[in-house]
Amino acid sequence: MASVAVECVGVGKGYLEMKGFWGFLRPQRKLVLEKVDLAIEVGEIVRLTGPNGAGKTTLLKLIAGLLQPDRGEVRVAGMRPDRPSARARAGLAISISESRSLYWRLTGRQNLRFFATLWGLEGAAAERAVGDAAAAMGIGDWLERSVMGYSSGMMQRLALARNLLVEPRIWLLDEPTRDLDEEGCSRLAGLLEQLRSRGGCALVATHGWPELERLAAKTVVLDGCGGVALQSVAPGPHEAAEPGGGG
Repeated sequence: MASVAVECVGVGKGYLEMKGFWGFLRPQRKLVLEKVDLAIEVGEIVRLTGPNGAGKTTLLKLIAGLLQPDRGEVRVAGMRPDRPSARARAGLAISISESRSLYWRLTGRQNLRFFATLWGLEGAAAERAVGDAAAAMGIGDWLERSVMGYSSGMMQRLALARNLLVEPRIWLLDEPTRDLDEEGCSRLAGLLEQLRSRGGCALVATHGWPELERLAAKTVVLDGCGGVALQSVAPGPHEAAEPGGGG
């Protein structure tokens, strides 16, 4: 039986919503996620989808430990992800499309050096990690340029390269192909295949990326009403279809 890398049990999360004058005085609690159960096994790529506002980004942040659930429990490699030591031990990396956290006045190399330091890398080890991450996303020729001169697609590549400074075992991606060209999407797909082959796993939130349908072991759909509407198994390259099968 495969071991579980990420587990959510009865997870719920809501926010205070303040609209207008009376809303400011009497904020209402808006439910985003309710009783979400999810298990991601080692070596599994999972596609996360659902309508806008269904809670996809919120779920990723809960798994990353950036938010805490109002109810239920999240475990990453058997540990609570809100503890920094747990995130480090689990090798967890997250890329949120709405907040890339890049420093525009710095060059691409300076950005990656800074984040390498946060991972505890220094000197030759940091330089090697920066070079390898940049090469993986095809941005080596752009490293000496200021990020403010990057296109949106190049910024997305740099944001993804940031998570490759150490080999993540668990990767949480929010609309990772937004603004990426065909080559960038191909590079990302190759990285996900490598992640799976070395026993890592990923949860990828996306509205549409055909290549992910081939890579994903299953698709989880947030129904927009606070819960999981569907968990379906999708055949990937690691699952051969039976010959002669049909409806």
